Amino acid sequence: MELYIGGYAQGKLSYVQNKYKGKDVTIVNDLHLWVKQLIQEGKPAEEIVLQYYKEHPDCIFICDEIGNGIVPIEKAASSGRAWTASSG
Repeated sequence: MELYIGGYAQGKLSYVQNKYKGKDVTIVNDLHLWVKQLIQEGKPAEEIVLQYYKEHPDCIFICDEIGNGIVPIEKAASSGRAWTASSG
């Protein structure tokens, strides 16, 4: 398993596709969005992602860096903290 983390629209997917061009690899792009969706659906995101990893140990995860150490003041904005903490 490999994990690539970086800013939004910084070329992570292109980099990975070029690096593994012609090779049969499983790429999971936007891991942070998958985790967010699982949490919003009330599913155990950590368990699901871990199970996926166990079934695909050579997979490549790509995730946006989403935290930047910022903690929202407003309650509505802070409701996403669970998925932010879980995603990266």
